[in-house]
Amino acid sequence: MSNAFTAEEKLQIKTKMDKGLFSLARTYGPFLLALVLAYFYARPKATKSDVKASDYDSVYIIVFGFFLIVFAIFAIREYKKKVAPFKKELTTGSKTITPFTARKYFDPIYKNHLLYHPFQEKKYLLLTEQDFNSMNDGDTVELYTGSVTGLVLAIKINGKLITSVDDFAF
Repeated sequence: MSNAFTAEEKLQIKTKMDKGLFSLARTYGPFLLALVLAYFYARPKATKSDVKASDYDSVYIIVFGFFLIVFAIFAIREYKKKVAPFKKELTTGSKTITPFTARKYFDPIYKNHLLYHPFQEKKYLLLTEQDFNSMNDGDTVELYTGSVTGLVLAIKINGKLITSVDDFAF
């Protein structure tokens, strides 16, 4: 069954997109900044020796271009994984509601209250203790996911919609 996103679900997807963009900026921003700073700090030292300023600039442009291409390739790959699916999810604008039978699991090591994910092996749905205790094994639960990425948006337990559900994997 498919439905349109609510405003809260759209906000949740945009938050995940923002986290992905921030992760990209946090990873590749310092590299680019280091390349630019290397030019300004190394140029005066290089021009004092036998290297002419024009030769240094030529070599620097080649090195800068090489690293820029390498960083761009990796950044585009990460963008396609971390941001593009969520953009596609927002443009699609629909969610899938799937009923499933709940199978509870309490993890004694991490002290997490989990439900087995109905579609993905080795994935769980992380719940609060109250929500975990409000249901029994075998209860019918509805899972709200994005139709493109499978992003878990919410879960409905005994008529109560819970939006603070996250994926969890060991």
